[in-house]
Amino acid sequence: VLGDRNAPNIIIDYFSFTCPHCANFNAAVLPALRSEWIDTGKAKLVMRHFPSDAVATSAALIAEGAGDAKFYQAVDTIFRTQVDWLTASDPAAELPKSLTSLGISPQQAAGFLSDERLLNKIVLDVQSGQTLQVKATPNMFINEQYYGNPDGIEGLSSILRQVGR
Repeated sequence: VLGDRNAPNIIIDYFSFTCPHCANFNAAVLPALRSEWIDTGKAKLVMRHFPSDAVATSAALIAEGAGDAKFYQAVDTIFRTQVDWLTASDPAAELPKSLTSLGISPQQAAGFLSDERLLNKIVLDVQSGQTLQVKATPNMFINEQYYGNPDGIEGLSSILRQVGR
């Protein structure tokens, strides 16, 4: 959870690390969402994995392996470097290199890839998304209502002002 766990508004974001729209959300929407809603205690963000391919699943395993304290830093780093590792000749091999700045070695990242506990968490996220009929990413639920992919921070803020608690 990003933000105050007791915040009155809950934003759930289903995302995939290989999705360019999710990377755009991370770069263009999340900073404003944080300053306007999350950092002020009005909302909390719950990110749920919905990987669209094997490389996205690997990235999800590595982000989860970073632990609660570094999860959102790992998410940000993976998205900020998405073009670099995703366009490499071997994206799966290039991906772990982007996380060395967080103290995650390629060897540690390799260990995360075979961690059943981490995989089970990702599978649970995917299953919850399937139950909610998520078909693409990013997809948002705000206070238990489906809103798809709101149009930037303006669309997201407008929804929160209308349905917010």
